[in-house]
Amino acid sequence: MVQSYKIARFWVWFFLVLFSSSNIDLPHIFYWFIPIANAEPIAIFSDTFDQDSSGLKNGWVTFSGSSAPSRKTTDSPDSFIVGLDGTKGMLLEGASGSNPDDGAERHIATFGYTELKVMYSRTIEGFSDGDEFKSEYSLDGGTFTVLETLTASQPHSNIEFTIENTDRNTKLTLRFYVNGNHANDRVGVDNLTVTGENPALFYHGFESNLASTSWVFGENVSIVEDDAGYSEDDLDVTKIWTDDNGEDLGEEKGQGISLKNDGILTKSLDTYDYKNIKIRYARRVDSLEADESFQSYYSANNGENWTSLETINGETGNSDDTLYEPIVFGPLDGANNVSSLSFKFQINGNSDNDEIFIDDVVVWGDLEPLPLAPIASPLAGSYFSIQKIELSSTNSNYINFTTDDTTPNCSSGDLYDSPISIFSTKTIIAIGCTDEESVSTVASFSYTIEKIEAVPLDFQSLLDENVFVLYEGTTASSTSQITLAQNVEIKASSTSYGKIILEKDLVISRVDDSSFDFGQITSFDVDLSSLAGLASGIVINGALQWGIPNVGLKFSIPITVNIFVGTEFNDQSLEVVRSITGTGDWTSDGIVSPATCTVTEGICTFQATKASYYATTSNSGNDSSDNGGDNEEGSSSGGGGGWGGGWIGEFINGPLASPSPSPVLTPILIPTPILTPIQIARPVDDNITIVKAIAGSGVDQDSGSEQNSVKQSDSLELSPEVSPEIKSLASIGVLLSWFSWRWLIALLAVILIAVFLNRNKNKLV
Repeated sequence: MVQSYKIARFWVWFFLVLFSSSNIDLPHIFYWFIPIANAEPIAIFSDTFDQDSSGLKNGWVTFSGSSAPSRKTTDSPDSFIVGLDGTKGMLLEGASGSNPDDGAERHIATFGYTELKVMYSRTIEGFSDGDEFKSEYSLDGGTFTVLETLTASQPHSNIEFTIENTDRNTKLTLRFYVNGNHANDRVGVDNLTVTGENPALFYHGFESNLASTSWVFGENVSIVEDDAGYSEDDLDVTKIWTDDNGEDLGEEKGQGISLKNDGILTKSLDTYDYKNIKIRYARRVDSLEADESFQSYYSANNGENWTSLETINGETGNSDDTLYEPIVFGPLDGANNVSSLSFKFQINGNSDNDEIFIDDVVVWGDLEPLPLAPIASPLAGSYFSIQKIELSSTNSNYINFTTDDTTPNCSSGDLYDSPISIFSTKTIIAIGCTDEESVSTVASFSYTIEKIEAVPLDFQSLLDENVFVLYEGTTASSTSQITLAQNVEIKASSTSYGKIILEKDLVISRVDDSSFDFGQITSFDVDLSSLAGLASGIVINGALQWGIPNVGLKFSIPITVNIFVGTEFNDQSLEVVRSITGTGDWTSDGIVSPATCTVTEGICTFQATKASYYATTSNSGNDSSDNGGDNEEGSSSGGGGGWGGGWIGEFINGPLASPSPSPVLTPILIPTPILTPIQIARPVDDNITIVKAIAGSGVDQDSGSEQNSVKQSDSLELSPEVSPEIKSLASIGVLLSWFSWRWLIALLAVILIAVFLNRNKNKLV
């Protein structure tokens, strides 16, 4: 029981590691054990030689020149032990005459197995020089092959031989005989067993009724039996090829099929998972005259078209009559991996005297599992980024696919050789194929991508994947325009609330229609202190950049821009302006009328037809001596991707201090942190910039008109303190992000199983 406990513990850990570290699921585990189950040999014949009386039984007969052995328990003189365990065995004795002496053979149906094993026990007594015992075999009436030759006396011992039957011959003939010089040269054979491995795709020896095995037949088709009456229960080889390998002889020992007059016999089966299909059967022609014939056919399309296997024409005087003989055909064209492979046997006779006998039909091929329907990774579904779709198909040599809603086959469609890039809503239809053009079922994968979410670092990959399409004949470093093949939503940075939304078919070009470098297109959150050139009293609430700094770009379709300004501006209307440089020439030209936005959830949303610096502004309502009115503690706002702008009326004794009757300062703008994970863990030495606004003016580069502007300067840096509790919380969040739910479940399972095994260890012991 200690060993059982150790084994149980081993398998627990084995499967936990297996499932947690791979994509193997439970059905795949079962597939591993199928070959083990199929490897078990099947007993197809056995004989203990213990039937009643002492003559040959169970289909054993003598062969040319041999004398009939007997069956005994012991033999005199000297009480020679013939059989094992006090039972009978086959006794073969020598003689002084010509060889062979005693000998017998048995025809055994192989049922089409490719590997046959012959096992028996033998004992020898009285052998001297020149005496020998031989065992031999033959397949389908061919030349005999020696299994063993023994020339010395020995007690009973077991022996095993393997016979390769790759052509799936259906008749095995075993032969035992003695070549001796004296009557006391004796051999005992007992406990004979023959097994088979690797069965055929289909076998039928007609030992059961036709209907039970789905044969289709009409009139003049019937089962025929071996006739009793041959000496030593020999087989009537005029009607059957092999018997059923049983001990019940007489009328039940073997059957075949008879076709008379105009009889037709057909059989259909599928050949899924097999190629190089062959068929073997044994047949005998009887009494066919001129103008009469026997024909066999096959069809790979459920009988719509038939291909001839053989035709035997009758002759005057029945000179075509033959004894049974086997014949094999194949590989059959078009028969690989089909749903309905049909065979037809037909006689074209004029009377019931015209007859064909058929026995032991076997169909086989080389195992080639049918390709499984392709699978896709990632799974079909809705996404917001370019997807690289990987296809795989078990048992396939290659995969063909389409993305135009047509169905591929093994000779049409696109050959899958690398991941398929999907950046818009598409359906991939795919099939797996073998080199022999065996085909899987069709698989379909639908991907819905209404838009692509990206950050500036993705621009090059979007160009590589043809989401950004260059004007024909131009290069990325010098192009006159770029067209979008899909809706794209760009975050100003990976942590930004600011977004630029571009619609499919949008064309980007320069204001002056000259060429530009695609690689210079950027987007980022703007440091408000870097902006300048706005009129006196104008405050910048938020800003971002999209386009090429210092280069005027225009858009064929208005783009949508989201700038985060802070929730304290909710429901307020802000002015929107743009500048090519960010340091002057601010204008509302290129901002879709009315060039304002109403803030919702801290976001200012507007549309633009030109680039590249965008700013939301408001009028302070104060001059330089105003103390900020009622805004005693200041208001918080955000700009760009998380650091906004807002007025603070007073600044005393450090950052965000409470108001007190201190000297009035010029209104200043302080960025307020927005709690996002990256900002919670912000290092304590990062500074917050406090800025105050001063007046300025400029002329817009695109329109040439003078505009009000705001210029920011006189920055003051504050160092926000991050509490240890927040740092710890952030660290735990990062740690948990390393573990997927699957690993957490696996870890819990391991703990529970370990506890169970530990508590029950004594019981298992």
